[in-house]
Amino acid sequence: MYVANTTKQICGFHYRVDESRGARQQVIPPGRQIMLADMNLNEGHIAYIRKQHEQYGMRHYEEAARTRGFIPRLFSIDKPVPAKIIEETMKRNTAVLVIRGRDARKLAAVQANNAIEQQFTNLAEQTNGAINPELNSLDVAIEQTNDPRSPFIPSDEQPERVEEGFLVSRDADPEPEQRGKRNNKNSGNKRKAA
Repeated sequence: MYVANTTKQICGFHYRVDESRGARQQVIPPGRQIMLADMNLNEGHIAYIRKQHEQYGMRHYEEAARTRGFIPRLFSIDKPVPAKIIEETMKRNTAVLVIRGRDARKLAAVQANNAIEQQFTNLAEQTNGAINPELNSLDVAIEQTNDPRSPFIPSDEQPERVEEGFLVSRDADPEPEQRGKRNNKNSGNKRKAA
C-alpha cells in the first residue's frame, strides 16, 4: 500500500494493523509518498488502515479528481500514486485553502463589526441614552505578507500576498446563497460582508 502526502506539511502517518497492539508511524514529506513498511499486508489489513484514515480525508488516487474539498492523503494498493495526480491534488488543495481563508476573513470582518456595535450598545445603556453612537458601515482592510514560519512553500512558487478589503454595511444586499453550502441557522446575523 502506497500513501501520498498532498499537503505542504510533513505528515506523520500513524496506523494500526488489526492484530497488532501498537500503532505504527511513517513520515511522509510534502508532495511525496511512501510504501507502508508492512510488506505482507492482506486485504483485511488494507481495509482496516483505509477505515482509520478515510474519515480524515484520505482517498484512493482514482477518486481525487471527483472529490470536492481538501484531500490530505491519497493511496494506491499495488503501485505508486502517479506524480501528476499528487501535483494536481496539491494545487486543488491550495485553492480550497485560499477560499477557506477568504471566507474566514469575511467572517472576521462581520465579527469585528458586531463587537463594535455591541460596545456602542453597552455605552448607550451605561449612559442611559445620553451617548448613542450608531455604526452604519465598517470598512476592514486585511494585509498578509509572507509568513517566515511556513518553510514548505516550493522554491519555484512565490507565496501569495493577501490584500483584501471588506465593507460590512446594513445597506448592502446580502450575498446570494451558493448551492451545496450549509447555512448556519444559529448565527442570527443579518449583516453580510460585501
